[in-house]
Amino acid sequence: MSFRSLGEGVLVSLFSMAFTLACAEGAVRILQRLGRLPRYSMASFATPNAQLNARLVRSENPRLHLEFARGDPNVNEAGFRGRSRPLAKRPGRFRIAVLGDSVTYGYSVPLRDIFTTRLEERLQRGGERRRFEVLNFGVSGYGTAAELELYDSKVRGYQPDLVLLAYVLNDPIPPQLLAEMDGAARRRTRRFERVSAVSQFGAWLFLAGRQLGESRSARRNYDVFYRSPEAWRAVQDSVRELTERSRRDGFALAAVVFPLLLDYGAYPMEEYHRRIAAEFERNGVPYLDLLDAYRRAGVEALRIHARDDTHPNARGHRIAARELHRFLARIGALEPRARRSSPPAAPEHDARPRSKGTRESAILPARVPIV
Repeated sequence: MSFRSLGEGVLVSLFSMAFTLACAEGAVRILQRLGRLPRYSMASFATPNAQLNARLVRSENPRLHLEFARGDPNVNEAGFRGRSRPLAKRPGRFRIAVLGDSVTYGYSVPLRDIFTTRLEERLQRGGERRRFEVLNFGVSGYGTAAELELYDSKVRGYQPDLVLLAYVLNDPIPPQLLAEMDGAARRRTRRFERVSAVSQFGAWLFLAGRQLGESRSARRNYDVFYRSPEAWRAVQDSVRELTERSRRDGFALAAVVFPLLLDYGAYPMEEYHRRIAAEFERNGVPYLDLLDAYRRAGVEALRIHARDDTHPNARGHRIAARELHRFLARIGALEPRARRSSPPAAPEHDARPRSKGTRESAILPARVPIV
């Protein structure tokens, strides 16, 4: 074959490729004009209601690593979401403290719509003689180990009657690594911005490829931590120690598990649900798994954003509040218990490092607090 014929073949191939890409670009733009596809831009990745998300700063407590900036308009005087509550509990009040991460905080969801607000409203409408207070202690990036530390250092003084541990499947991931993962996501966003500025077809291909591998990549990423003895042990130790705190301080303890917002028809995370369920059962902890309730609603109806597989929207929070209200009433967690008249002083920190760390349990021993 001569160099001339080889060059002609290369030119024909390049022309064919360019023609195909031009046709694909044209097809995407026609579908956008017809309203069948959105216009791809940074808005495709933009977080809705980002102004609702409080700013994180480094905590002086190394076990917490992060906390919300005091003075941020999205948090109260104590540094948490929701209206300020006095440290001393008023007589006749039943106080529920919810420990959790950005899901509990209500990432990008208005305060009136998050599950802690809605749960309190449901409880007040329930015709009970007592008044209920649901305090939101969710902090973005926290796992069970940080949540245990938060109870010891701050939540305990509020003398909760019930502590609700909100477990999300990323809880074994250390907060430092979550920050790195967030940085990687920001870099992907910048790459998408460059691609979408040049080609709408390229932007569509970028998003389609990401969605195609979403479940597989999520499972692969989470496997690292659920199979890490150290990371999983941090979760186990924290659940056990929080159970011990409930016995010591006289509060009831319950848990709720939030599933990831992935394709529930081929949901890849059920093994992790079984693992944390076994841990709650081992410690005598009644729990509610929201997987079945979320599966009935459908993943697309629950995401705060098309690219967010972790944070539920207002509908997801509404479902969580409804299911929790039924669950807590069913297991008798809303009955007052005898407890210490005043909380003991917080223990001094030891030198031991800690890393970060609807299905319902039938286990509810008569004298064992609810975890």
